[in-house]
Amino acid sequence: MVYFTSDFVVDLLCKKIKPSEMSNEKPQTKAISLRDQIDGLLTAAGYRYTRSGNPEKCIHYNLGMSLRVGNTDLYILCHIDRGFLEIISRVSFRVPEKHIKEVALYLHEVNLRMNVGHFDFDISQGSIQSRTSILLKDLELGQEVFEKSLYLNLNVIDDFIPGVMAVLYADIDSSSALKKILEDMNNNSKNLNND
Repeated sequence: MVYFTSDFVVDLLCKKIKPSEMSNEKPQTKAISLRDQIDGLLTAAGYRYTRSGNPEKCIHYNLGMSLRVGNTDLYILCHIDRGFLEIISRVSFRVPEKHIKEVALYLHEVNLRMNVGHFDFDISQGSIQSRTSILLKDLELGQEVFEKSLYLNLNVIDDFIPGVMAVLYADIDSSSALKKILEDMNNNSKNLNND
């Protein structure tokens, strides 16, 4: 599979285009506007959160979430200076050293199948997180894009972390865990279509 990236995105990522050049609006005004947008979206959806960080560079939102697989820390990082938003969900458990290799293989296979976002696995600490990014044109954030990205990130945790748990607690290999997860997802989607 080959991925193509537009010249604009490449120039932006290489910092040939600075977010401040994308609009005539002052960066501080854009940061406040984006902060207000995110605050409004989170508040309207009924989320409780804390906000910290530098409003000119990066605003950090922290939300706690309860999912089928347990609690997760949900972070939203708004990189004002680089023009993108990251949604990060961190699972609450650590992978024991004896399972690092199988979990790494499992998450690698999962990442190869994902169209949006990916899993990060810090093997030195055994921590897993799901990361989804949104490139913000002129630092405008649409409600639908934000909500879909947020739910996608959380659904990835809910869908694929049970495979990690199977490797850890059922002591099965990464291929068998992924096969079972994909079968379960396929069966669940068939059940939804039949309802």
